[in-house]
Amino acid sequence: MKKAIIILIISLFTCTSLFAQEQAYEYKPLVEPGKTWWYEARQMGERPMAIGLRIGTAETIGGTQWHGCYIVDSGDRDNNLTPAIAYVRQDGPRFYYMPATEPDVWISVGSSLHDDIVNDVYQTCVHTEHMPAGGVLVCDFSAGKDDELDILGFTAAEQESDGTWKHFHNYYKAHIDNIGYITSCDIERKTLSGKCDNTDINFIDGIGETGSDWSGFFFSPVHMRPTGFSYWDIFLRGVVDADENLLWAADESIVHPWELAGTDDAVADRTTWSYADGEIRCAADATIRVLDTTGRETLAPVRVAAGGTLKPALDSGIYILEVTTDAGRDVRKIAR
Repeated sequence: MKKAIIILIISLFTCTSLFAQEQAYEYKPLVEPGKTWWYEARQMGERPMAIGLRIGTAETIGGTQWHGCYIVDSGDRDNNLTPAIAYVRQDGPRFYYMPATEPDVWISVGSSLHDDIVNDVYQTCVHTEHMPAGGVLVCDFSAGKDDELDILGFTAAEQESDGTWKHFHNYYKAHIDNIGYITSCDIERKTLSGKCDNTDINFIDGIGETGSDWSGFFFSPVHMRPTGFSYWDIFLRGVVDADENLLWAADESIVHPWELAGTDDAVADRTTWSYADGEIRCAADATIRVLDTTGRETLAPVRVAAGGTLKPALDSGIYILEVTTDAGRDVRKIAR
């Protein structure tokens, strides 16, 4: 009996804390011009490449304000490849999208490689003429635990008894199992996780779907495609704002997601350098650079000869230490 009472008290305290956090939470805008999602695209036997997806300025389509989504080449980050491959909009905590073309139309945005990736990982079963007028709901961040959402889905048709065809949009049922909060790059964000069509989903407010089994663009997971199969696999590495400040990263090694930051080569060897007590010791020739957690450069690249040391003058805080040697580039998070 005593154990049951303790469990009840803990449960009530947890629920009260979560309720208070929810009441104080402010939703983060997901649709912001210039915000860019950077993905690592992989094909069997090939070296991974970075491909970006950027939100453009607002435009009115059918009386509704939408923002185009444009592919970005990591080697030419200042320019968007046209045309838009999809459109997105936000209504408070609800996020919607619509495709830019019909499903049987090949999307051409630039090089054949970009076209190949886009058409392989982008869903192909939504007809704009038969989808909801306001777009397809991707996620509602005001949802609570155990809520069910009608999200994403596909357009379909069925024949009536008189021989005519009825077109409609069929949603997937998403069940929200857990509500949580994370702090990424000093910004608190709400998370929703659960199941959709027996597949794990994980949404972060202001970021979108972040890399579940639905591996695909944040607004249109590849799982929606008719075959459920992708020749290209893409993984979200990071999201940056219009000024290229890091908003979210898949892991702490990522500084510049368009560079697939981390250990560039399998042969990279951390025995070539070490960090302790604020000092960097180099066993091999190295170039040292330090950035803050938003990706801003705190220490410009400095060359240190083999056997040398470097003690950067840093204020208290968390920093990203980037060390490049002949063995490759290595990135590590440090605290001062």
